[in-house]
Amino acid sequence: SRTALAEQIAADVRQLRETFEARSGVSEERLARLERDGERARREEAAAREQLRALQNDFRDFTVQALGRQRAQVEQEVAEALARQQLSNDEWRAAMRQTDAQIQGELVR
Repeated sequence: SRTALAEQIAADVRQLRETFEARSGVSEERLARLERDGERARREEAAAREQLRALQNDFRDFTVQALGRQRAQVEQEVAEALARQQLSNDEWRAAMRQTDAQIQGELVR
């Protein structure tokens, strides 16, 4: 009976050890999977951060270029308006000179 009890205890210990080892293996697999998932998440986060930085740079460059084009367009429009005004002033002066010349010509006669 002692032998049977000792054998039963040994069998129970073996059963517990096998169960522990099986659960330990599962736990190690889960831990390894979690570590891999965590590493993948860190890589994805780094890639997302890099993409965001690139997008911010692209947006900044686009804004700078758009403002540069807008400034150049406004400068061109102002230059054209000034040229039209100068031409109008020149035409007016020419007309006034012609009128003065006609009046002087009539006065001389």
